[in-house]
Amino acid sequence: MSQEIIATIGLEIHVQLKTKSKMFCSCDNNAEGKKPNTVVCPVCMGLPGTLPVVNGEAILSAVRLGRFLNGRVASVSKFDRKHYFYPDLPKGYQISQYDMPIISGGEIILSQGNVHLTRIHLEEDAGKLIHPENKDYSLVDLNRAGTPLVEIVTEPDIHSADQAKALLQRLRLIVRYLGISDADMEKGQMRCDANISVSNNNQLGVPVEIKNLNSFLAVEKAIRFEIERQTKLIYDGQTVAKETRGWNDQKNITLSQRSKEHAPDYRYFPEPDLPPLVDYDKINVQLPESIEAKIDKAQKLQLNDKDIATLFNDDRLMVMFDSLIDGCRFGDDVLKRAINFVINIESTRQLDASFLLDLARALEEKRIGQPALRSIIDMGIDKHIDVDTAIKEGGFTQISDTTALEVIVRQVINENPQPVADVKAGKIAAMGYLTGQVMKLSHGQANPQIVNQLLQDAITN
Repeated sequence: MSQEIIATIGLEIHVQLKTKSKMFCSCDNNAEGKKPNTVVCPVCMGLPGTLPVVNGEAILSAVRLGRFLNGRVASVSKFDRKHYFYPDLPKGYQISQYDMPIISGGEIILSQGNVHLTRIHLEEDAGKLIHPENKDYSLVDLNRAGTPLVEIVTEPDIHSADQAKALLQRLRLIVRYLGISDADMEKGQMRCDANISVSNNNQLGVPVEIKNLNSFLAVEKAIRFEIERQTKLIYDGQTVAKETRGWNDQKNITLSQRSKEHAPDYRYFPEPDLPPLVDYDKINVQLPESIEAKIDKAQKLQLNDKDIATLFNDDRLMVMFDSLIDGCRFGDDVLKRAINFVINIESTRQLDASFLLDLARALEEKRIGQPALRSIIDMGIDKHIDVDTAIKEGGFTQISDTTALEVIVRQVINENPQPVADVKAGKIAAMGYLTGQVMKLSHGQANPQIVNQLLQDAITN
């Protein structure tokens, strides 16, 4: 085998939408912590004679996501019935979208290589099976049945486990930032199926699907294992079977589950109880600017790569970045200080943008010194007061009056003859000690630059 083995990967990612009600009924969409089978109704239980009604909020969430990812919103879209039997799918079919999805195309931009999207479509989730330990039966909880999902289907543009993991992390960031999902994989709010093939002849190999990967680590490990498994089969002259496999977390291997289904196996046909979705391509939805545009702004502020990565790998920090950019009227130096507060002082993330900008401005104008920073932040959090009030109540106004500071400097010099002698002997560390003593006597309010100059002048003259 002279040619290099190439892995080709496509992902199908299911994301639960954070709507108030379920996809086709008025049941509460938040069943977390609720007793099994208590957040259900005849519609989501699939009882005979019930009729679904489309959740408009879910459609708008899909449109927002599609537009943010530069996909095309369909002028006409429809729902279909996807038939298959599972114990936790009470109707015997799932309402999904097949040949006319709400979104076509799109792209997720990654440093490892951009990934194009085939489609984004809407569907409902199934219930959940619970398998009691050491029992010969399973239990069915239908609380999750009918939860609205978007399924994001990628093109086979992915070529490594690392790239697949990065795509999932970026997608989670985006849906959180848009406010359409919490995408907590531990809670099943985001799940992934991976289609993997390997080949050494510049053609796509036989695809193998790994179902229901529910953590970034599981995605990374499962894809890496499957690439190695298929590669070994090819080198050994064996055939890769087209099948569905599952990931075993305990053994760190994939295991065969069944032969892979084809679309005809699902017997798709248009959902007769739901009308088509028409003219959603004409609806205006408000979108934040792209992550790439935000990164460009951060680079223009000369933030370093590490700080940029911190900002734009957390949806909460991205929202704060937006608020600081929009709220700043004091120039880039103040803005950069405020952004650095958010990055480096975790407690500042509890404060609003106006407080952080006022605090940065006070520091920039030398109305306060660095030592007062944490105390003012704490007062803002605990007392819900503004920066000026905190400065006044805490007595944090920085002393820059040279006449007042000269008195303190003279006292420190008189009381510390040895450090003064050390400074004269060229021991620079002693100057830091003397500056610290001035700061102590001034309760941290002395302007350190002025103090340093006054000390140098007093010692050398």
